[in-house]
Amino acid sequence: MKNFWLLNFLLISSLAVTANAQASKPVAHAASGSNVYPVQEGFVDANGVMIYYKMLGRGAPLLIVHGGPGASHDYFLPYLLPLARHNKVIFIDERGSGRSQKLEDPSGYTVENMVEDVESVRQALGLGKINLMGHSYGGALAQAYALKYQANLTHLILGSTWSSSKALNEIFVKMKQNMAPELRERIDKLEAAGLSEPGSYYQYAKGKIVVWVRSESKLDLSSGMKVLLDPSVKKIAVANPQHAPYGQAAVAAMQKENIYERVKDKFVLGENISQTASFVVSGSADAGIVALSLALSPNMKDKGRYAEIPAGEYPPIEQACVILGSSKNKDAARQFLSFVKTASIADVLKSYGFDVSVGAAK
Repeated sequence: MKNFWLLNFLLISSLAVTANAQASKPVAHAASGSNVYPVQEGFVDANGVMIYYKMLGRGAPLLIVHGGPGASHDYFLPYLLPLARHNKVIFIDERGSGRSQKLEDPSGYTVENMVEDVESVRQALGLGKINLMGHSYGGALAQAYALKYQANLTHLILGSTWSSSKALNEIFVKMKQNMAPELRERIDKLEAAGLSEPGSYYQYAKGKIVVWVRSESKLDLSSGMKVLLDPSVKKIAVANPQHAPYGQAAVAAMQKENIYERVKDKFVLGENISQTASFVVSGSADAGIVALSLALSPNMKDKGRYAEIPAGEYPPIEQACVILGSSKNKDAARQFLSFVKTASIADVLKSYGFDVSVGAAK
């Protein structure tokens, strides 16, 4: 019920902003009489912290706060540019992010302080009442602003965000509890050793494996992995299962199909899945079990054929990332992590055959 209410709230708010912008459209264009949209950018001194802003467009002010924390406004561009036709769009980089000032004292990075940064920008630019849009972490910031400065808002638009940090942390705890024991143990060790930043672990995709042969091969792939039993197959390229996740998945799938013992002596082991693919592409192996993402890559997609191996026949090949605790570039790392979480990256991963339904930590 809560999700249903939030969805309706987002839709109603978005429609209201659109209607308001459309109503102001004739006035904005009549005043400017131009199809040129100059960009104004600069910094606002917000209580001793220099906050970067970028402003363009005509119409009611729409101030946009980005995700992270630690990202920047850049990932909104060029996707939100069309809004400038009917809104005066103002992007900001939150304190410590993008082009805004970094703080020596981390205690200055609070939601309360960032709320005051937004208010300082509103006042300094003379925006009056604003439409405020927050994405991901920016959504939490936008809600905090609305609670304190409701009188300064026309509309509040929220995207991919949450209403309670406590509830979100509980979700992260449940996600960790549902992970495979060995994965959970690895994360615990990394966090305990300070090797990764707590809470930064993000599983962005699951990999898939296929049986791949060169275009000129006469092998019939309709039988799936059973094709590896064909007498003409002398060598099979497989990633080394001692350390390569894709190799471990390949062995598990062959065991599931009850062919492992019959073909294991034909293995040509690659140190990683890329080297494994090169063996079969070059002809050093007659067939190979490789990543679907490589089979769909420019280097392989026109050179061979493949049959996908059902995901239920091997353990999940989890693709994930963390921010290293020892990193000297954590701001850049947080920005990159936020970039990895965007829909555009999910689309790219999907186009290469990855299962992106697992990407849940926003």
